[in-house]
Amino acid sequence: MDPAGNAYITGNTYSSDFPTRNPYQGARKGSWDAFVTKLSTMPCMTAIINMLLSD
Repeated sequence: MDPAGNAYITGNTYSSDFPTRNPYQGARKGSWDAFVTKLSTMPCMTAIINMLLSD
């Protein structure tokens, strides 16, 4: 959690159509990619999901 109370979730996916918004990397670049999801404390904010890395 950050100082504002937002939670972050990380993981990896093998999905070729993983949902993203403003991704750092817009397409899968290998057999899997890592992601970071930010969960805001503000109810009107949606999770921000970014693909980050590939193998």
